Amino acid sequence: MSKKEVNAATGRKHYSQLGETWLRLKKNKAALVGLFIIGALILMAVLSSIIVPYEKVVTPNIVERLAKPSAEHLLGCDELGRDMLARLVYGSRYSLLIGFFAVVVSLGIGILLGSLAAFYGGMVDTVISRICDVFEGLPGFLLALCVTAAFGTSIYTLMLAIAFGKFAGCTRIMRGAVLSVKGQEYIEAARSLGGSNRGIIWYHIIPNCIPTIIVQATIQIGSGILYASSLSYLGLGVQPPNPEWGAMLSGGRQFLMEAPHITIFPGLFIMVTILAFNLLGDGLRDALDPRMKQ
Repeated sequence: MSKKEVNAATGRKHYSQLGETWLRLKKNKAALVGLFIIGALILMAVLSSIIVPYEKVVTPNIVERLAKPSAEHLLGCDELGRDMLARLVYGSRYSLLIGFFAVVVSLGIGILLGSLAAFYGGMVDTVISRICDVFEGLPGFLLALCVTAAFGTSIYTLMLAIAFGKFAGCTRIMRGAVLSVKGQEYIEAARSLGGSNRGIIWYHIIPNCIPTIIVQATIQIGSGILYASSLSYLGLGVQPPNPEWGAMLSGGRQFLMEAPHITIFPGLFIMVTILAFNLLGDGLRDALDPRMKQ
């Protein structure tokens, strides 16, 4: 009896793997809240130039300096009289772009090195593992801080610095995922049919590690945004007058008592964004776990 016939006999619908994952994810309300917030942030970043004019973001207006939240300026104005809401909207571009790019680079390196270490083992595994030990011996943020201090404060340097501080952890996680897949029977079948090592890695092993990659990417994006905001807060990230949440937080610390909204709102945006990615990452981890299937 086919699976379709079994489902018809038992009265159960048959869903694809993606459909089953979505059904399990929908049961996690916290993950759905995270997904909604992330979707809203991405939409805001994409449409930022339509929502507010760029001149409103960078042009000082001394008359409105330190203005409190009002009907005209919903989140108030900063120390130079620039609209806070407009700068926060534009700042989402930098924060999300840095987070996504850093994760793509760090995961790309981690997937490559982790797959090679787990698949070939021996000396290859030893060398890659020792390299990861060296980098994991130092905090990722400290590594990113050293890179930006040494090579400058451009946005591209910031992206690469964050990726540099995270690739060792991604390599470790990918290595573990590949080791759990490597011994499966279908890998042995592919090898017995004459599949090359490269083909087995790219067409059989890595596709079956996608759930791990997706969960890791989601969680790491939030961490990357936190790194970017922290470096910008220290003056080593996105430079003025470009709006970035960490830099905005740093600029408002001098006026914490006089105009607390300058620091409160960027801090809230950072906190909510990181929380959303962590909630979604936890939900995806449960939804993609085979042990959760019924």
